[in-house]
Amino acid sequence: PEMEHVMELLKLFRCIERYIIIEDVSAVIREVHSEIHIFIGKQKSSIRSELERSAFSDHGFGTANISSIQAALLHLERLECDYPDKVDYSGIKNCIKEEILKLQETVQLSPGESFDGIHRQLGKIKAWSTGFPEFSLLCRSSFEHLGKMIDTLIDNIKSVDIAQLILLSVENLEKFLCNMNVLNSVATNAELLHQYSLETESAVHIYNVAVRCIKSLICSWNETTFSEVRAAIINDDHLQNFIRVTRLVENLLLLFERYSFASDLRTDVVKAQQNLVDSAADCFKALISELEKEFSHASNFQSD
Repeated sequence: PEMEHVMELLKLFRCIERYIIIEDVSAVIREVHSEIHIFIGKQKSSIRSELERSAFSDHGFGTANISSIQAALLHLERLECDYPDKVDYSGIKNCIKEEILKLQETVQLSPGESFDGIHRQLGKIKAWSTGFPEFSLLCRSSFEHLGKMIDTLIDNIKSVDIAQLILLSVENLEKFLCNMNVLNSVATNAELLHQYSLETESAVHIYNVAVRCIKSLICSWNETTFSEVRAAIINDDHLQNFIRVTRLVENLLLLFERYSFASDLRTDVVKAQQNLVDSAADCFKALISELEKEFSHASNFQSD
């Protein structure tokens, strides 16, 4: 409705109520008040519906929804003076603020949490801050928080020498793989996140480099030859390193099951483990055979 015209009519009806007591007119006035009460209820219901839509991550929410809320708020603001108990304008504004704060909490990711789907929440926050500039600071702080998280992930990955994973404790190995999994979610959603001014190019680059390094390491285990295993087994220093490699392979097989980014890598690790086991088994068989020959020669020498 044209609210200015409605307000003029309300003012006129009040004057009539105050000075003229005519039953037919009073009945019309009561009907007008009833219609306005219904109108207020519809505006509040419209706002509630939009807030519910904003609350659920799988629902789209953008500028059209914000425009609907703004229109309803404008109607209610104009009716607040005449119907304060029905409108409760300040209460509605508080509900909106609470919803935006809850929405902001959904993007305050903790270490280890995935970025999958986070762009939908960022889109909602951006829509709110565009329609309601008083919340622009909350929007900015949410984006800054995620930007810092991405930077921290990159630094954590870069701090690990992948060629020396055998030196990591199981705890630190798991932290590294967890960070890789989160960074994978950033890389997968890079274009969507970039729409909200999040710098993702470095994240994609570092993730791809790290995956290539992991694949290269696994490939080296796959290509370990019988002679290399033999050289490792008969040398104490090399043997310790070989044991660390086999332990790392076992740990990776276990940990890779927990992280989606590593599903393809796990297949390669299974092959690498089989290669190491087969090479070690062949090596021990050869050593046993050599020992048997030595004892056989010694026995023949003694009998002579």
